[in-house]
Formats: sequence, C-alpha cells, structure tokens
Amino acid sequence: MSQLEKLLEQFSNTPFPKWSEVLTLMKKLGYVKNERRGSRLEFWHEEKNSSIYCTSHIGNTIKTYTKKDIIEKLKKAGLLMKYFEYNGYLGSCKVSIEDNCLHGKIEFISDLVNYEAQTTEELRKEFELAVDDYLSHCKEVGKSPDKTLRAHSTLESVRVTPKSNQKSRNMGKTLNDYIKDVFKKIPSRTLKYSDEIQP
Repeated sequence: MSQLEKLLEQFSNTPFPKWSEVLTLMKKLGYVKNERRGSRLEFWHEEKNSSIYCTSHIGNTIKTYTKKDIIEKLKKAGLLMKYFEYNGYLGSCKVSIEDNCLHGKIEFISDLVNYEAQTTEELRKEFELAVDDYLSHCKEVGKSPDKTLRAHSTLESVRVTPKSNQKSRNMGKTLNDYIKDVFKKIPSRTLKYSDEIQP
C-alpha cells in the first residue's frame, strides 16, 4: 500500500482527523493551500481545476461535517472513487484482513464475478481482466451479459422532476421508496446519467 493510500484510508476511517493529517493528505493529492479571510482556507488543484474551501478549526482535530465535506469534494474531483469503472461496468474494492489482500466483484449484475490482488493498482487491472473474461465467457456460451445498472450505484445518479417528488409525497411514500418502485418497472438495461425518472 502506497503512502497516499495509507493517508486516504487513515483519513476515511478516523472519526476526527488531525488538522496536520488533512494538510499532509491535501498536499499529497496535489492541492495547494491558500489562506483566505479569517479562518477560511482554500485548497486548489490546478490539474483538476478543483477548489475545496474549509475552515481551519481551533484545536488539533477537524469536525465531522468538515471531513464529510472534504470527502465529497474529493469524490467530485475524481480523486476518491467508490468503484472502478471499465467498459460500462463497476467494480468494488474491499480489504480482507484474514487473507491479507484486496478483493472485489463486478457490482450491480446478477452473475458473480470476483477478483483479488495485493495493491489497488493490481486490483484495478484484475477488475478489467475480470470484465473482459466475463464478456468473453458470455459470448462463448451464447449468453447475453448482464449490464451494470448505474443508477443503483448511487442515488446521486438519478435526477427526479419536481412532479415526481410531489407524486411520491401524494402517495404517502418516501422518495427512495418511490424510486425503487419505478426501477422495478424499468427493463433491464444500463441507465444513463441523463435518464429522468418520470411519474
């Protein structure tokens, strides 16, 4: 595991990271610190054209909401990913302490396709090989391969109209339950980010 991977893991798993750890992590990710008025700071990443603003807290640790905000902004900048992506498929990355390795599977398909490796970069390559092998196997046996239903990977991928939101309330359902019901009616295919949930 690289130093950057260790820093990311430590930052993600620590409830109240130290301010010094945040500064080290941001520097490793390529961000430059700029002082702003009062206690506000800007971290700027030129290559990603990404700014992260946060308040430097009095004391040695940062608040939970600041940590969550930093994680969300790093994800939007493409510096933290929940899944590997390749050829329209998403793959997970998990740690096995017992086996001392990383492992994952192709997510959001009904078939089970696993892979494992020692580092995240090796795991990404194994994921890509697993996708290629899966598609080759399906072609050999004459089976139509499952497609990743991307909208299931994160609710942020789904855009709902105000009309849909109002309809869910009128039906006495949460928006989440309403969307689940709509998904049950959608044919099995890959949803695009531009797809819109219609009532």
